[in-house]
Amino acid sequence: MMKNFCLFLLATIALPALAAAQSVDSVAAAPKKEIQVTQKTVTAEDVIKKYIAAIGGEEVIKKISDLKIERSAIVQQVPIVITETRKTPDKLKITIEGMGMVFQKVVVNKDKGYQEYQGMKKDLSPQELTGTLGEADLLAKLHPEKYGITRELKGTEIVDSALTYVIEEKDATGKVTHQYYNAANGFLVRKSGNENTPQGALPTTTSYRGYREVEGSGGYKIPGIVRQVVGTQEVVSTLKVAEVNKSIPDKEFE
Repeated sequence: MMKNFCLFLLATIALPALAAAQSVDSVAAAPKKEIQVTQKTVTAEDVIKKYIAAIGGEEVIKKISDLKIERSAIVQQVPIVITETRKTPDKLKITIEGMGMVFQKVVVNKDKGYQEYQGMKKDLSPQELTGTLGEADLLAKLHPEKYGITRELKGTEIVDSALTYVIEEKDATGKVTHQYYNAANGFLVRKSGNENTPQGALPTTTSYRGYREVEGSGGYKIPGIVRQVVGTQEVVSTLKVAEVNKSIPDKEFE
């Protein structure tokens, strides 16, 4: 039961970096919705630039050397804490803890990384590293070519009564996601795709809302609430703590 519980966490709430460490070879295409055609004057690059501006701007993000985020959630009636620690551009650690123990951990440090589950450690393959390194780099969206990412603006769609631009993104492993950016304010409000889980390939949708400025960041914003749906399972995590530029030591990523 504990094993299934931890695997469920890995598949559903560990955020994109953990999902990137899963094999995507056999993932089926995500179900597609009807999407309106957008104005030709808007490009995927325009949408991403507006998103960067919405969360604080390139100059603000460049001044962030490290970032630590803690979120709380309840899964199967068990309170858990998800901690993301980044030291840009190439160090990342994500842990999932509950009941006084660490259920799952993923660590990436430059050209190496590993997953750990109940003391069992597994090195990440070169392909898995490629998919995960972009999550450590806060400016990755501004230079997707560095991580083998391609984007295409597919059109517009209404999400929560608001017009959004829909971008199809393909990473270096071939994994495809659809990202929805609010046309008015630029924020990323939804991401959808498929994930490989212990139960097989499942449709996954992640929604972001309540963007909040991180204290001491000069204007950098992150979502206050993240809602993830994998198959029929739903997890809502709430922001507890966010810190920037705390001189996180490199040994944190060993």
